[in-house]
Amino acid sequence: MEGIATGYDDFSFKPAQPASHADVAKYLFKALHLPVKMDYTDLWEIMRWPVKIHNTQHCTPDHWGTYYLMTLYNMGAFSKQALADLNPDAPTSGEELAAWAKVAAGNKPVPPALKAGPVTRAELAQFVYDLSPN
Repeated sequence: MEGIATGYDDFSFKPAQPASHADVAKYLFKALHLPVKMDYTDLWEIMRWPVKIHNTQHCTPDHWGTYYLMTLYNMGAFSKQALADLNPDAPTSGEELAAWAKVAAGNKPVPPALKAGPVTRAELAQFVYDLSPN
């Protein structure tokens, strides 16, 4: 798990906190040793997305999780509209985690979905530990 599960700027891990979409994407890429691949057309596409209102966060070029999420999109994890509407800081469900893991793993078998509701950071860490080839 070393180098996969990361904490916050205050050096805490907060295992009971829901895992965000950005957390899930980052953990999957680190656990499976996948490179984050984007090109200039991806960045151009992100910059053309409309700015959300009412404080709704979405993938933007300056959000740390956008590049992981855009790479998952390029792998076929979700549609362009789903990516444009995705809040990288929103909690991830067990179904999303399992579906994204399957795509990231190249459609190889992955651990089953943990639950229907939001996955905690501790559950995410255990999931990617079970998924990791090492």
